[in-house]
Amino acid sequence: AAADGVAAFELRFAPQLHTGDGLTLDQVMEAVIAGIKDAPMPVKLIVCSLRHENVLPHNPVKELVDLAIKYKEHVGVFDLAADEHAFPGVLPWWAPEAERARAAGIELTIHLWETDEPTDTDIEMLERYGLQRLGHGFRGNRQGDRVLEVCPTSNVVTGQVKSIKDHPSGRLFRQGKKVTVNTDGTLFTRVDLTAEYLKLARAFGWGKKEFYAVNLTALNASSFGAGVKARLRAELAQAYLGE
Repeated sequence: AAADGVAAFELRFAPQLHTGDGLTLDQVMEAVIAGIKDAPMPVKLIVCSLRHENVLPHNPVKELVDLAIKYKEHVGVFDLAADEHAFPGVLPWWAPEAERARAAGIELTIHLWETDEPTDTDIEMLERYGLQRLGHGFRGNRQGDRVLEVCPTSNVVTGQVKSIKDHPSGRLFRQGKKVTVNTDGTLFTRVDLTAEYLKLARAFGWGKKEFYAVNLTALNASSFGAGVKARLRAELAQAYLGE
C-alpha cells in the first residue's frame, strides 16, 4: 500500500476464516493488530460477517460483533460481505447484531447491489438501520446520498460488467453520486490502486479533479478520527491542488 502511494486505508477481512488450524478469534485479531502496528500510514480494520453463515450450524455474527467491540481501538467498521446473489438484501439476522457494533461507536458497511438490482425492501432496511456505505453499490439508480465503494476491476473479473468502459461508475459520478474507488481483493483482481485509477482515466477521462473528489468522498466516509481526517485532507489538497 505504501509503495502504491496510499495515504491511509481500511483493511477488510473476516477473522472467522482464519481459525481453521486452531487459532481463536482473539489470536487472529492480535496477529493482525501486530501486523499493522508499525504501518507507515493510518490503518483501521473492517471486520466482516458473511452472508452464508446463517445457514451453518453456528452463526458467528454475535462473536464477531463482540470481537469488533473488544478491539474497537483498531476496528473502525463492521461489515456484511460475500455472495449477495444467493443471500440477497440487508439480512435480518445481521442488522440487529450490527446495531450493537454501532452503539459501541463502530461504523457499519454492507456489500449490496453488486449482483442484484435494488429492491424496495433493500431501501427500507437501509433507511431503518441507517446504512450509508455500500460495497460496490453500482446497480440501479436508487443509491440516494449513500457512499458507493465501487470496485471496477473486480466487477469485470467476476463478470458483473463486460469492461471498465461498461462500468456504471462513470455515469454515477457524473450524476453526483458519492463514488469512491477500491481494488477489492487484490489477490484475485491483480490490480493495485494506481492501475485502477489508470483504467478509469482511460475509460472516462478522469483527471486530478475527479480523483481528488473520489478521495475526499472516501476520506469523509471513512472511520478515521477527526484529527486524522484533518491531516489527510491537508495531504490530499497538497497532492492534488498544490495547496
